[in-house]
Amino acid sequence: MRHRLIELSLFLLAPLAIFVTSPLLAQGLGVTDRGELGVIQSIASFAAAFGALGQAEVFLADLRTGTANLSVASRVAMTGGVLAAGVALPVAMALGVDPLVALVALCFVPVINQSQIWRGLAVSRHKLRLNAAANGLAAVLRAGLIAGLFAVGALTVASAIGSIQFALAIGAVATIGWSAWRWRRGLKSERPSMRELTDSLRRGSPMLVFTLLTTVTLRSDVLMLDALSTSSELGIYAAAASLSMAVLSISGAFKSRAQAALFGEDPRKAVGRELLILLVFGMVGALIAVITAPYLVTLLLGPGYESAASLLRVLAFGSVALMFLDVGHGLLAAVGARGRLLLTAAVGAGCTVLTLSVLLTWGYGAEGAAWASLVSYSVASVAGLLLFNGALRTSEGR
Repeated sequence: MRHRLIELSLFLLAPLAIFVTSPLLAQGLGVTDRGELGVIQSIASFAAAFGALGQAEVFLADLRTGTANLSVASRVAMTGGVLAAGVALPVAMALGVDPLVALVALCFVPVINQSQIWRGLAVSRHKLRLNAAANGLAAVLRAGLIAGLFAVGALTVASAIGSIQFALAIGAVATIGWSAWRWRRGLKSERPSMRELTDSLRRGSPMLVFTLLTTVTLRSDVLMLDALSTSSELGIYAAAASLSMAVLSISGAFKSRAQAALFGEDPRKAVGRELLILLVFGMVGALIAVITAPYLVTLLLGPGYESAASLLRVLAFGSVALMFLDVGHGLLAAVGARGRLLLTAAVGAGCTVLTLSVLLTWGYGAEGAAWASLVSYSVASVAGLLLFNGALRTSEGR
């Protein structure tokens, strides 16, 4: 229990850091620049997800069967990260993002991709506090850097996204990256052949589609608002959505635990226990957010963002569904159920695009985007957990 509390405390550093960074970003950048920050974060997420080429999930599944090759996974993911960043740069500029902002955001993509492979290695060894430490260190660094930039009057979109990406990269390298380097001798990690590289790329191709669909589910709201709404509404929504997306750092604690449960005895019971704890934790947090939404907006965003309170109430429950979706993805990846993982992602992306298109076309703006996120996260999370249950039954021979 003590270890679990330490682990959860480290994961909680990320949402706690929001109390430092959100008001500084909201007031230091202003509504319009806050919207641009949201856009480049979405583009960087697309690049990281697509550039990973499914290697983190392939590597995690191979760890369960004892066939994992760290060198193969790392090389393919590194190459994909560099190529994805290169493609995303002109795309970001075409969408109106300043070239310097885009370059600063995307240069960290290859390292962030590697961190997902290191995370899987820590999960397989039940070293869950390392993943928590990576999350906690990144949160502390991000808060410190943004606060320092604000204090000296140097907070811009470029310096903000640079601080966020730098903190993610350093947090991972200093914790799980260092441990992965020490553990490499216990794994197959000799220089891979071209056949091994192409085979890993082939096996990761379904995950490539999955990551693209998942990123559509998670990030298309900001991009569609950028195209169909005003810059002011985009900035307010991006600020509110960033608060709700912070739960992904907390869900990491539950995802790591749930995945680790699959490596032990009676995985069904252990996974069920993690999901129940997540449900209680999430609903309590959502209810608190609903009740205190106006105060949270005043505290975390400040003047000019008052309309974000109604968005936050909807996104609070969307955050609970998002945590279940994230855990469901992790469970399906860990059991190697790539087809079911793809189906879950397709359900989420299809529902997101459909609801966003309808609600934004009818002029519901930021409010419509918030409801679209809640609906798509909820539908996809239910689908993912049902599909995982079926995959687990199949693996158990039932």
